[in-house]
Amino acid sequence: MNHTQKDFLNKVVTPYFMGNIQKDVISVIYNLDGKIHLCTNQFAKMLGYNCWKDLQGKAIADFSLQMPQCEPEFYHKLEMIRQKVVTESVSVQYINFLYNSLGIISQIVYHFPIFTPDGSVVGSRVIANNFNMVNDGISKFMLYLRENKEKLLNKPNQIEETHPKINLTDKEYAIVFLIAAELNMEEISLFLDIPIDKVLHSLEEISSHKLGLPNLEVGLLKKTIINTSLIDKLPRKFMKPRSIIIHSKNDYAKDIIIKS
Repeated sequence: MNHTQKDFLNKVVTPYFMGNIQKDVISVIYNLDGKIHLCTNQFAKMLGYNCWKDLQGKAIADFSLQMPQCEPEFYHKLEMIRQKVVTESVSVQYINFLYNSLGIISQIVYHFPIFTPDGSVVGSRVIANNFNMVNDGISKFMLYLRENKEKLLNKPNQIEETHPKINLTDKEYAIVFLIAAELNMEEISLFLDIPIDKVLHSLEEISSHKLGLPNLEVGLLKKTIINTSLIDKLPRKFMKPRSIIIHSKNDYAKDIIIKS
């Protein structure tokens, strides 16, 4: 970074951003080298730090020291997004799904370049907003599973009486869990990052061949799942934080942005 770019970052970007530090906003400014120049206290607390000063000079890879439960691939993807933003001068929108003891937190994230008046990129900024796509449904279903743990363990599995060899794949288990949590097809598709037609194909396979239901009727499928011990825990893959890039041509993503 040359002297002019440093001056712009310090004399223009910094005074503008300082007013946001105490606000209830998740935001961060990276310099071209990927080091944190400034961030909000809310961003720092989200990562387990006390305040923004604890994060100055740190890179995305350093987050893993504070949050070792997140796998390196998660941070690697975030760094790849940052590099794309500053090298290609493009904005990237993506969704983070983060697991905590209460359920799943969903965030829509905007990562965009910061330009000087002459058009050169001096760094990048991230703004993240929590939005309720999967939070309530999964949280309520997890609460139901916890409150009914004994009942579910002791309840006879009605399906196994007629279909003793039920063997759901990890993907099928995840889809069935989300159906029970009352997510719709679009939400399941986005959350699992698979096309809707593949979600429907999996549900048809589960309903007819594995559960012996006469047809794919979502209400009946939900009732069948709840009335058996088919689902008893959160899918392990949901506990791994994930970033899913969404494109501006994705109308569903636009709807989420507008509603959030």
